[in-house]
Amino acid sequence: MKGNKGKTAQDNNNKPGVKSGSFQRELMRKLLVGWYIPLIAIFVIVSIMTTWTLSKQTIRVVRSSAKYAASTVQLRLEDLVTASKEASYNPTIMDAYQNYKNGGTICNLKNDAKIFLKQQYAYNDSCEAAVLYFKDNPENLCYALNYSMGGKFSDVSVFRQESQQRIDRIAENLRTDTALVYGGDKLYLVRNILDSRFNTVAVLSLQINTDKLFESMDGTWGEEDYQV
Repeated sequence: MKGNKGKTAQDNNNKPGVKSGSFQRELMRKLLVGWYIPLIAIFVIVSIMTTWTLSKQTIRVVRSSAKYAASTVQLRLEDLVTASKEASYNPTIMDAYQNYKNGGTICNLKNDAKIFLKQQYAYNDSCEAAVLYFKDNPENLCYALNYSMGGKFSDVSVFRQESQQRIDRIAENLRTDTALVYGGDKLYLVRNILDSRFNTVAVLSLQINTDKLFESMDGTWGEEDYQV
């Protein structure tokens, strides 16, 4: 019997199923240690490096886009400042004012000023409205509206009720400079019109078309909304 038991134990050790199971476990362990773990590590490292590279590229693109957008806004503002100088350098407004001071009517003064404003600013894409008033007669507003860029008569009412007082206060110290003034939910470029003695005769306010001015900013940060 003992001989048979020893033989049975030996036979069990030599069974193919026992060796096969041990071999499979050993194979899986070697594959896990030798292949799977290194592959996973490589995948993680590559993913991190790829993400980092894409992030750096994205930052460069955003910076470049923001720089271009800011430059475009600056150029459009400079163009509007240049356009505002026409009211100072062109003698039309001052000539009309001198005629008024020499006995002309306020009606003729306003009419001449409106014609000038319409010619200069009613077709400027960066300007929704142009409003001018004379310092000795501020209640009489001369204006021109750029209807194609959203200008409307209510802009004149907003200017009179919500913006004019603030603009007049800022213009007192403006001299020959220009200023951006926010009032009544509108953004204005403000300039004084001076006589030969540098006394302020009139104040010009150009209501800026902010949609056009900041058009280049749309999508710079993945958004189209902005607030002034």
